[in-house]
Amino acid sequence: MNHLLATIIISIFVFSSTVTTRAQEIGDKLPELNVTDWILGDQSRVGKWGDGKVYILEIWGTWCLPCIKIMPELTKLQKEFGDKGLVVIGYSWEKPEILHKFVKENHAKIGYTIVGDTEEKTVGMLNENGAIQGFPYSFLVGPDGKILWKGNSKGTARAVKQYFSGKPIDFDDGTPVF
Repeated sequence: MNHLLATIIISIFVFSSTVTTRAQEIGDKLPELNVTDWILGDQSRVGKWGDGKVYILEIWGTWCLPCIKIMPELTKLQKEFGDKGLVVIGYSWEKPEILHKFVKENHAKIGYTIVGDTEEKTVGMLNENGAIQGFPYSFLVGPDGKILWKGNSKGTARAVKQYFSGKPIDFDDGTPVF
């Protein structure tokens, strides 16, 4: 009987651990974005997920060369699809002075919103759930606040173009770059 009870307790623990640490998947609502610092862009352009806009949430860092290389492509997407409701948000947990310095030095590459979260709430929640699989990493969030696509940022443009052309997003590009 003690063996059976131990098995049941272990099963409940494993099941509850699995449920609480499940990564956000396609179709899940993305956790609310925590912003402690507005670095670049208009605050009024960024609402909460589910406000009818389509968002790219780009998780990046100033130290990440692939993150920096993808910036001109994200700027191009913002220009091309902004009038259709796309809002690109670059999200970093670095100190505001580091982000401000980086943006000042690289302003020509960045034509979208950059925010900071020194509390690391959003990245902490996503990492806790195992949703981020390397850097840079993007989430494409639909008008209803649900994840349409997630993966390595090199696939972001393809996902956005498929979405805005009315085609289903038909690929998974979760391979980490960094």
